[in-house]
Amino acid sequence: AYRSLEAAGVFAIIGAFSGVMMRGFISVIVTDLPKYTEPMAATESYFVAAAYRHYGFGARLLAEAEGYAKEKGAAGLLVSAPADSRLNVIMGRSGYAPSNTVYMKALT
Repeated sequence: AYRSLEAAGVFAIIGAFSGVMMRGFISVIVTDLPKYTEPMAATESYFVAAAYRHYGFGARLLAEAEGYAKEKGAAGLLVSAPADSRLNVIMGRSGYAPSNTVYMKALT
């Protein structure tokens, strides 16, 4: 599924590297959502290894994701963050405003 989305030009995985070692990644999908009049982008995954979270890898990944979203014509980027996470705090300082609260219930 991911390869077909990538081939369609609506999905990207962006990595953050230190030399040849990946220290983090972000995946972004751009799609039309019925609620919006323009395409929107959303992160599916956003991760930086704990030992590398104070070196700017996360900020660079987010900037790359924003650039990809703009390049694809997205009007905005939706980023989900766990409720009590450091990322949840950082996003507010990165120019992002809370949009929705998402709830999950396991169905298995």
